[in-house]
Amino acid sequence: MSISLYIPIASVDEFIGTGSNQFDSIKLYRAVSRGGTYSLVTTITLVAGDTVYTYTDTTGVSTSWYKITYYNSITLDETSLTETEPFPATRDLLTRKELRQKIVLNLSGKVLTPSAYTVATAVSDALVDTAADSAYYTGWQLYRPNASSSADYNRRVSAYSGSTGTLTHGGTNYADTNVTGEQIEILPVDIDYTMLLEKINDGLEDTRWLYRLELGMISGQNQYKLPWFVEGEEYVKQIWRRFGGTANSYIWRPIGLYTPWAKVRGSNFQCTLDVDPSIGDNEVLALEVWRPGERLDSETDFTYVHQRWAEAASMCAIIEFLIDQELLRHAQTALIPLLQKWQIRLRKCARKYGPTPMMKIQPMARMRGLAEI
Repeated sequence: MSISLYIPIASVDEFIGTGSNQFDSIKLYRAVSRGGTYSLVTTITLVAGDTVYTYTDTTGVSTSWYKITYYNSITLDETSLTETEPFPATRDLLTRKELRQKIVLNLSGKVLTPSAYTVATAVSDALVDTAADSAYYTGWQLYRPNASSSADYNRRVSAYSGSTGTLTHGGTNYADTNVTGEQIEILPVDIDYTMLLEKINDGLEDTRWLYRLELGMISGQNQYKLPWFVEGEEYVKQIWRRFGGTANSYIWRPIGLYTPWAKVRGSNFQCTLDVDPSIGDNEVLALEVWRPGERLDSETDFTYVHQRWAEAASMCAIIEFLIDQELLRHAQTALIPLLQKWQIRLRKCARKYGPTPMMKIQPMARMRGLAEI
């Protein structure tokens, strides 16, 4: 058995290099259990701009646990293995494909594996039902996200045959009629494929997750420009200072309770960290930051936002779009009760997994720019 790992390094450009307080690679360790002994599996070289790294562990199993450390091949510095958070072989991360298919099923759609294609049909054994109404799937959206031609991604069902499980689509003919094990998705609401992905991203961008930002200090430098996602002082939950000089012996203490001081100032994407002049070279500060969820740009791209939170946020964004669309066309809607249900779920997730600072009801606020109080 082998395990295919996706290793996200979202902040690679903030520390990549071989100088002091920089790293040029990551080391991957594996154990048989979460609290077991971790042994080195491989070393992976970091590349500027690459935020996701893949590795196939040919000796791993589904019950394996992993850790990564950052490594400097010149100075031989390595971050602490004992302080690294372990993750299972089956990670709790949603890809764009997985999230979209959850949404399709939530909206009473289906995810199917076709057995045949023609230029105007898709056939699935799961749709064979001789008692079904021949007009049942008429008007449904038909997605082929893994088709070799992007022109085939979106069609609308114009006819259905229950005896053969055949969906006939309107629009132009398929460019790709090969059956390659891909899945199709059918959806009974009026939203095209591109807009569905856009609304998924809108929902993700409207949530926040707690992110640990570590900064290496430079002697004599009292100001540090912070990344774009630190939008204001209110988005930094806590600042920590690392004590101890060797790996496996570090102690982290919060700034504010222990001197010296550090403070975030500024807002609207132009934030600076001011530090006490007594903080010397090679010291490390860590900021706990409420970071916004980011867009998913490919089928294998995945979100750090917790699964249930990501699902609820995306559902709310999609249903709001559908309500607006239906009101504009028909001046009536049956989707409002469904939106209210998912808004309740979103509020519960916001409280459970970390509401945005200074917001009493997280789902009601747009997360871009300054905080809404």
